[in-house]
Amino acid sequence: MKSDVVTAALAGDGTVYAAGQFTDGLVSTWNPTTKVWSVIGDARLFSDLPTSMVIDSLGHPLIGRGVGWYGDAVQAIEPAAPGGWVALGGGVSYPRRTSWVTAMATLADGTIAVGGYFAKAGALDSPNLALWDPITQRYTTIGTGLAIEPDALASSAFGTVYAATRVRSAAPGGNGGRCIGVWATQAPAAPVGATLTAGRGTIRVNWTLPADSTEATGWIATATAKGRTTRSCTLAGTAITQVAAAAATCTITGLVKGVTYKVTLVAWSAPAGPSPRVDLGTVKTLR
Repeated sequence: MKSDVVTAALAGDGTVYAAGQFTDGLVSTWNPTTKVWSVIGDARLFSDLPTSMVIDSLGHPLIGRGVGWYGDAVQAIEPAAPGGWVALGGGVSYPRRTSWVTAMATLADGTIAVGGYFAKAGALDSPNLALWDPITQRYTTIGTGLAIEPDALASSAFGTVYAATRVRSAAPGGNGGRCIGVWATQAPAAPVGATLTAGRGTIRVNWTLPADSTEATGWIATATAKGRTTRSCTLAGTAITQVAAAAATCTITGLVKGVTYKVTLVAWSAPAGPSPRVDLGTVKTLR
């Protein structure tokens, strides 16, 4: 082995696929039964070292490479093909330029997110990000793609796909920065029908859940007053029955007695963020 493993993937049957500058090749597989490594790709087949690798829902390894012409920056194993690999669904490409794949991730529904520097995935316009469905053997777009190639992709129960990208500095020689974006369900609708009830150093907020309240993971009511400490109360989505027109309430405590506060209310959904803020007006706490 000439270098460390660059990327690796584990199949459901225990087979390991690994890529790196190995002595006898670039991609090797470990058979858990025979306990033997075998080369399945070398420099004669791959023009560049694989940078990412996943196992699709059918148990097939897919690789993304640093540089690839004619769509082969992303490939799938195919024993019947010359060399044993083929461009995945026509591959990814950039007209009159080379393309490359920087990251891949398996999503919850079994599709594969493919990210890199490309303009098309198969015949689709899908800048820098596309989804591959191993069942239908087709690419689909996700939103409008990405403005720049991602360094990493991931998925979770809260978001379909997260993409880590680098933001280039507008100033010559600037350091730039890093950004993590997520494609997820849209933010929940704003709470409706809210009312305020003042107490001794407290404000109770009551509201009605909208029809799509199941999209919210929580609500936050906030009370502010000039020269006073801002206070808030939260209600988790799991704390109430989330059905349309159901009643919800939370109480803001720790307020100064006899002070007029401005109250706002928002719904939240992770990671989509907040709903439009609802200004509930002002109310004076009791003495």
